[in-house]
Amino acid sequence: MKAKLGVLILAAVFCFNSCKKEEDPEPVNPTPAGPVVYPNYSKLAIGNYWVYQRFNLDTSGNYTPTVIDSCYIANDTVIGGKTYFVYTEPYISGGTNTKLLRDSLHYILDMHRIIFSSQDFTSIFKTGYQVAMPINDTICRYESKMTERNLVVHQPAGTYITHTFITNYYMYPAYSNGGSTRYIYSRYAKDIGIVEESLPFFSSSPNYEIRQLLRYHVN
Repeated sequence: MKAKLGVLILAAVFCFNSCKKEEDPEPVNPTPAGPVVYPNYSKLAIGNYWVYQRFNLDTSGNYTPTVIDSCYIANDTVIGGKTYFVYTEPYISGGTNTKLLRDSLHYILDMHRIIFSSQDFTSIFKTGYQVAMPINDTICRYESKMTERNLVVHQPAGTYITHTFITNYYMYPAYSNGGSTRYIYSRYAKDIGIVEESLPFFSSSPNYEIRQLLRYHVN
Protein backbone atom coordinates (compact mmCIF):
# COMPACT_ATOMS: atom_id res chain seq x y z
CA MET A 1 0.00 0.00 0.00
CA LYS A 2 1.36 3.42 -0.84
CA ALA A 3 2.60 5.58 2.01
CA LYS A 4 0.28 8.27 3.34
CA LEU A 5 1.15 11.75 2.29
CA GLY A 6 -0.90 13.38 4.98
CA VAL A 7 -3.88 13.12 7.24
CA LEU A 8 -6.51 15.81 7.57
CA ILE A 9 -8.46 15.70 10.83
CA LEU A 10 -11.69 17.61 10.86
CA ALA A 11 -12.99 18.48 14.31
CA ALA A 12 -16.02 20.39 15.37
CA VAL A 13 -17.27 21.59 18.68
CA PHE A 14 -19.65 19.07 20.24
CA CYS A 15 -18.72 16.52 17.49
CA PHE A 16 -18.32 13.05 18.89
CA ASN A 17 -16.43 11.67 15.87
CA SER A 18 -13.41 12.84 13.90
CA CYS A 19 -13.04 12.37 10.19
CA LYS A 20 -9.76 11.31 8.57
CA LYS A 21 -8.86 11.48 4.86
CA GLU A 22 -5.91 9.75 3.18
CA GLU A 23 -4.31 11.32 0.13
CA ASP A 24 -2.44 8.89 -2.14
CA PRO A 25 0.72 10.16 -3.77
CA GLU A 26 0.78 10.85 -7.45
CA PRO A 27 2.01 7.78 -9.35
CA VAL A 28 5.72 7.97 -10.03
CA ASN A 29 6.94 6.85 -13.41
CA PRO A 30 10.59 5.89 -13.04
CA THR A 31 12.89 7.11 -15.76
CA PRO A 32 13.60 4.16 -18.06
CA ALA A 33 17.14 2.92 -17.67
CA GLY A 34 19.25 3.59 -20.72
CA PRO A 35 21.60 1.06 -22.29
CA VAL A 36 24.75 0.29 -20.33
CA VAL A 37 27.75 2.02 -21.86
CA TYR A 38 31.02 0.17 -21.38
CA PRO A 39 34.50 1.73 -21.59
CA ASN A 40 36.00 1.65 -25.07
CA TYR A 41 39.17 -0.44 -25.20
CA SER A 42 39.25 -1.07 -28.94
CA LYS A 43 38.89 2.37 -30.61
CA LEU A 44 37.69 0.80 -33.82
CA ALA A 45 37.26 3.54 -36.42
CA ILE A 46 38.51 4.10 -39.95
CA GLY A 47 41.67 6.21 -39.90
CA ASN A 48 42.89 5.08 -36.49
CA TYR A 49 46.47 3.83 -36.28
CA TRP A 50 49.02 2.63 -33.75
CA VAL A 51 52.81 2.64 -34.18
CA TYR A 52 54.88 0.21 -32.13
CA GLN A 53 58.53 -0.45 -31.45
CA ARG A 54 59.18 -4.16 -31.76
CA PHE A 55 61.67 -5.81 -29.40
CA ASN A 56 63.25 -9.22 -29.15
CA LEU A 57 62.91 -10.38 -25.53
CA ASP A 58 65.39 -13.03 -24.40
CA THR A 59 65.30 -15.34 -21.38
CA SER A 60 67.44 -12.91 -19.34
CA GLY A 61 64.81 -10.17 -19.72
CA ASN A 62 66.80 -8.12 -22.23
CA TYR A 63 64.80 -6.09 -24.77
CA THR A 64 66.59 -5.58 -28.10
CA PRO A 65 64.82 -3.19 -30.52
CA THR A 66 64.30 -4.54 -34.02
CA VAL A 67 61.75 -2.87 -36.34
CA ILE A 68 58.88 -0.36 -36.23
CA ASP A 69 55.39 -1.80 -36.79
CA SER A 70 52.46 0.29 -38.03
CA CYS A 71 48.95 -1.06 -37.43
CA TYR A 72 45.87 0.68 -38.79
CA ILE A 73 42.21 0.55 -39.76
CA ALA A 74 41.69 1.53 -43.37
CA ASN A 75 38.14 0.32 -43.97
CA ASP A 76 35.26 -1.73 -42.66
CA THR A 77 32.94 -4.43 -43.96
CA VAL A 78 29.50 -5.81 -43.15
CA ILE A 79 29.16 -9.54 -42.46
CA GLY A 80 25.86 -11.05 -41.35
CA GLY A 81 24.43 -7.59 -40.74
CA LYS A 82 27.26 -6.64 -38.36
CA THR A 83 30.02 -4.10 -39.07
CA TYR A 84 33.59 -5.31 -38.75
CA PHE A 85 36.66 -3.08 -38.92
CA VAL A 86 39.61 -4.32 -40.97
CA TYR A 87 42.70 -4.12 -38.76
CA THR A 88 45.97 -4.50 -40.68
CA GLU A 89 49.34 -5.26 -39.07
CA PRO A 90 52.79 -6.48 -40.10
CA TYR A 91 53.16 -10.22 -39.61
CA ILE A 92 56.11 -11.61 -37.67
CA SER A 93 57.31 -13.75 -40.58
CA GLY A 94 56.86 -10.96 -43.15
CA GLY A 95 53.99 -9.54 -45.14
CA THR A 96 50.77 -8.33 -43.51
CA ASN A 97 48.05 -9.88 -41.44
CA THR A 98 44.44 -8.67 -41.26
CA LYS A 99 41.85 -9.13 -38.54
CA LEU A 100 38.13 -8.44 -38.71
CA LEU A 101 37.24 -6.81 -35.39
CA ARG A 102 34.10 -5.48 -33.74
CA ASP A 103 32.84 -4.41 -30.31
CA SER A 104 29.99 -6.27 -28.64
CA LEU A 105 29.01 -4.98 -25.18
CA HIS A 106 32.25 -5.21 -23.17
CA TYR A 107 33.88 -7.69 -25.57
CA ILE A 108 36.18 -7.26 -28.55
CA LEU A 109 35.74 -10.00 -31.13
CA ASP A 110 37.89 -11.19 -34.02
CA MET A 111 35.00 -12.53 -36.08
CA HIS A 112 33.35 -14.91 -33.57
CA ARG A 113 36.37 -15.30 -31.27
CA ILE A 114 36.57 -13.20 -28.08
CA ILE A 115 39.96 -11.48 -27.79
CA PHE A 116 39.20 -9.12 -24.89
CA SER A 117 36.68 -8.24 -22.18
CA SER A 118 36.78 -5.24 -19.88
CA GLN A 119 34.43 -6.94 -17.38
CA ASP A 120 34.75 -10.74 -17.48
CA PHE A 121 37.84 -11.88 -15.59
CA THR A 122 36.55 -15.34 -14.66
CA SER A 123 35.59 -17.07 -17.91
CA ILE A 124 37.84 -19.27 -20.02
CA PHE A 125 36.94 -17.91 -23.44
CA LYS A 126 38.52 -20.63 -25.52
CA THR A 127 40.46 -23.83 -25.02
CA GLY A 128 41.65 -26.41 -27.50
CA TYR A 129 44.59 -28.04 -29.20
CA GLN A 130 46.92 -27.02 -32.01
CA VAL A 131 47.87 -29.78 -34.39
CA ALA A 132 50.79 -29.93 -36.83
CA MET A 133 49.59 -30.82 -40.31
CA PRO A 134 49.87 -32.92 -42.39
CA ILE A 135 51.51 -35.21 -39.82
CA ASN A 136 48.51 -34.79 -37.47
CA ASP A 137 50.71 -34.38 -34.41
CA THR A 138 49.48 -32.38 -31.38
CA ILE A 139 51.68 -29.36 -30.66
CA CYS A 140 50.04 -27.96 -27.53
CA ARG A 141 46.90 -27.33 -25.55
CA TYR A 142 45.88 -23.67 -25.19
CA GLU A 143 43.60 -21.62 -22.97
CA SER A 144 42.49 -17.99 -23.38
CA LYS A 145 41.26 -15.65 -20.61
CA MET A 146 41.52 -12.19 -19.06
CA THR A 147 44.15 -11.52 -16.37
CA GLU A 148 46.13 -8.65 -14.74
CA ARG A 149 43.26 -6.24 -14.19
CA ASN A 150 44.31 -2.56 -13.84
CA LEU A 151 47.97 -3.32 -14.45
CA VAL A 152 50.13 -0.19 -14.79
CA VAL A 153 52.59 -0.46 -17.68
CA HIS A 154 55.25 1.97 -18.89
CA GLN A 155 55.58 2.32 -22.65
CA PRO A 156 57.58 4.63 -24.92
CA ALA A 157 54.32 6.55 -25.52
CA GLY A 158 53.50 6.93 -21.81
CA THR A 159 52.19 5.16 -18.72
CA TYR A 160 48.85 3.35 -18.91
CA ILE A 161 46.41 1.36 -16.80
CA THR A 162 45.66 -1.83 -18.68
CA HIS A 163 43.74 -5.10 -18.71
CA THR A 164 45.50 -8.15 -20.18
CA PHE A 165 44.10 -10.83 -22.47
CA ILE A 166 46.36 -13.90 -22.46
CA THR A 167 46.51 -17.24 -24.19
CA ASN A 168 48.67 -19.83 -22.43
CA TYR A 169 50.10 -22.68 -24.47
CA TYR A 170 51.00 -25.95 -22.76
CA MET A 171 53.51 -27.49 -25.13
CA TYR A 172 53.74 -31.21 -25.83
CA PRO A 173 57.23 -32.69 -25.27
CA ALA A 174 58.25 -32.83 -28.93
CA TYR A 175 57.60 -29.05 -29.22
CA SER A 176 58.84 -27.84 -25.83
CA ASN A 177 62.41 -26.84 -26.78
CA GLY A 178 61.49 -23.21 -26.16
CA GLY A 179 59.68 -23.98 -22.90
CA SER A 180 56.89 -26.23 -21.66
CA THR A 181 54.52 -23.27 -21.11
CA ARG A 182 54.38 -20.37 -23.56
CA TYR A 183 52.08 -17.36 -23.94
CA ILE A 184 50.74 -14.66 -26.21
CA TYR A 185 49.23 -11.58 -24.54
CA SER A 186 47.74 -8.20 -25.38
CA ARG A 187 47.42 -5.29 -22.92
CA TYR A 188 44.63 -2.82 -23.63
CA ALA A 189 44.23 0.72 -22.26
CA LYS A 190 40.88 2.53 -22.17
CA ASP A 191 40.28 4.90 -25.10
CA ILE A 192 43.55 3.85 -26.77
CA GLY A 193 43.57 0.13 -27.65
CA ILE A 194 46.56 -2.19 -27.44
CA VAL A 195 49.60 -0.58 -25.81
CA GLU A 196 51.71 -3.72 -25.52
CA GLU A 197 51.52 -7.22 -26.93
CA SER A 198 53.56 -10.31 -27.64
CA LEU A 199 53.52 -11.86 -31.10
CA PRO A 200 53.25 -15.51 -32.17
CA PHE A 201 56.35 -17.40 -31.08
CA PHE A 202 58.51 -20.12 -32.57
CA SER A 203 58.33 -23.32 -30.52
CA SER A 204 62.04 -23.93 -31.11
CA SER A 205 63.10 -20.60 -29.54
CA PRO A 206 62.52 -19.39 -25.94
CA ASN A 207 62.58 -15.72 -27.08
CA TYR A 208 59.56 -13.52 -27.72
CA GLU A 209 58.78 -10.62 -30.03
CA ILE A 210 57.14 -7.77 -28.08
CA ARG A 211 55.42 -4.63 -29.39
CA GLN A 212 55.36 -1.47 -27.28
CA LEU A 213 53.39 1.63 -28.22
CA LEU A 214 55.36 4.56 -29.67
CA ARG A 215 52.54 6.81 -30.82
CA TYR A 216 48.96 6.57 -32.00
CA HIS A 217 45.98 8.42 -33.46
CA VAL A 218 42.40 7.53 -32.55
CA ASN A 219 39.13 9.24 -33.38
